[in-house]
Amino acid sequence: VLGYDSRYAVEKDGREWPLSTCPECDDNTLATRIPGDRAYCFNCGKKWDSGELARCSLCNEFYPADVGFGGICISCVREKM
Repeated sequence: VLGYDSRYAVEKDGREWPLSTCPECDDNTLATRIPGDRAYCFNCGKKWDSGELARCSLCNEFYPADVGFGGICISCVREKM
């Protein structure tokens, strides 16, 4: 995927796997290692520029930076309520 050998090899070496769950469609097709610090979902086609996504400090998933609560995504906030 994206020029990487395998998820196991990437994570074994302490690197981050370049695919995450897309906050738009919830599919595991969000590429986060795109040149220019961009993110792109191969499922829904949504594009994000640098700074538009943040990573949740609880679940470690990406979410739109303008809708979080102090580093926590809405899903985790709802779960804690």
